[in-house]
Amino acid sequence: MTGRETTEIDHPAGEEIQWDWAERRRAPWGATCHGLLGTLAHSGRTRQVLCESTDQAHLVEAIDGVLRRLGGTARKWRTDRLATVIRPGTAEVQASFAPVAKHYGAIVVPCPPRRGNRKGAVECGVKFMCGRWWRTMDATTPEDAQLSVDRFWATTGDARLRPPGRYAEPGELAGGERPRWPTVGELADAEVLMALPPMPYPVTVEVSRPVDDRASVAFRGNRYSVNPGMGGVEVTLRHRLGTATVEIVT
Repeated sequence: MTGRETTEIDHPAGEEIQWDWAERRRAPWGATCHGLLGTLAHSGRTRQVLCESTDQAHLVEAIDGVLRRLGGTARKWRTDRLATVIRPGTAEVQASFAPVAKHYGAIVVPCPPRRGNRKGAVECGVKFMCGRWWRTMDATTPEDAQLSVDRFWATTGDARLRPPGRYAEPGELAGGERPRWPTVGELADAEVLMALPPMPYPVTVEVSRPVDDRASVAFRGNRYSVNPGMGGVEVTLRHRLGTATVEIVT
């Protein structure tokens, strides 16, 4: 938080991932777009998955997507007090979320209350993404936007320079030459992460969609046929992670 005293926290390589949500209202495809960012606290490498909701099922799906883009998981997951992760008013992990962390072999570490900048790495990532990607993003569908943000973080994001000690001044060297600063990508490539399970945690993602006049419903870049005469009806689509099926119910 601006204006509040802070201290530099040492983050050993591969120890911690920090999580945070960012959102954009009135996205080009006509809805609010939520993005879950996961940042390796040591290197600053960030990956992001776009979602249409911040409920627990979408959160779990996004976590899996971020981890697979990072190529593994850190032992600690640091998050603020999200109601989908932490029981409101406590520091206890929600009973429904604890199996998720266990599935990936991680420990949830909630930020203490009223302590600013406890997950500063991912907060810096949010600011960087909002200034460099959100404002210039011209994708017209969620699928194209996901491809765009993947490309952004793998190129522009990983090319950022990291000074010694993250924010420390480089100091003076003999000859007056400035030391070469490593990139986010170089630091991240040296981090050793824990392997991921072969399948995502089996949560069921649920969304509502209207049936169009051709008796079909759109879901994540595909269209699925329903019975004739259902044009204009709102249906519920359910997809269980790790499967290749979509259930449509009225």
